[in-house]
Amino acid sequence: MVFRDTDGEGGNPPTSFDEIVLKPNADYTCSISLLNESVSPVENITDEIEEEADDHEFFLLPAGANISITRTDVDSKNLPVGLNSTWETGAASTGTVRVVLKHKPGSKAAGDAVTKGETDIDLNFTAKVQ
Repeated sequence: MVFRDTDGEGGNPPTSFDEIVLKPNADYTCSISLLNESVSPVENITDEIEEEADDHEFFLLPAGANISITRTDVDSKNLPVGLNSTWETGAASTGTVRVVLKHKPGSKAAGDAVTKGETDIDLNFTAKVQ
């Protein structure tokens, strides 16, 4: 899936905001890639998040859609990062998957909730298992 907002926050609406469409009773291996396309050459923000993994955490939150998500990458303290994950689908359903990136310099801890830290990204993708 792709979310693209070439002029950044505010201004014009996103130019791409895909739906997530998955097959029922299937397993997926997923990764997140972040690019700053407002500069030339395009800047890969994913590298920065990997380098500063101890201060970042992605939350992948399905609601309504029959999807179970497990984050598979960890930082130097064995805490989840969320750039990589596995997704397991069940029966056909429709809902959302909220993708949230939190910046938590020096404060990331086990069991942190999505409410802790500064929000860098917060997107709600429509999700369909069909």
